[in-house]
Amino acid sequence: MEISWKTLARDIAIVWVAQNLGGLVVGFMGALLVGRNAIADPRVQMALIFSNFVFGVVGFTIVGALAKTGRLKHLVLVGLCVWLVGLSAMLVIPMTLKQWFLGGGLFQLVIVAIGGGLSFLFRPPSRIQSSGA
Repeated sequence: MEISWKTLARDIAIVWVAQNLGGLVVGFMGALLVGRNAIADPRVQMALIFSNFVFGVVGFTIVGALAKTGRLKHLVLVGLCVWLVGLSAMLVIPMTLKQWFLGGGLFQLVIVAIGGGLSFLFRPPSRIQSSGA
């Protein structure tokens, strides 16, 4: 499978923007409703996790439906890249490298699997015609 860097960058951006827009809305609403230290509130943390999950699944569903060939390999590659880009979250969120490595990696893997699976509902894989013998 040859990598199309433009397609990869586009799809990473789709998932990253989807996940972060959801988090931005939840964080903003948490700050309005809970106050200045909203991130310490367990309700806001659960809402952020749920938002990240839902918007991540939507993002990977879109990416999977847009993939023309090698959908599973492409989804895994996009998931790996989004996970690596997520390392930048350690600059603003109090999290350890171990938490990012294990928790973020497993979470991202589940999101890729569900979103990628849903993408097959919207755009089934193309069937290869075989010449009958």
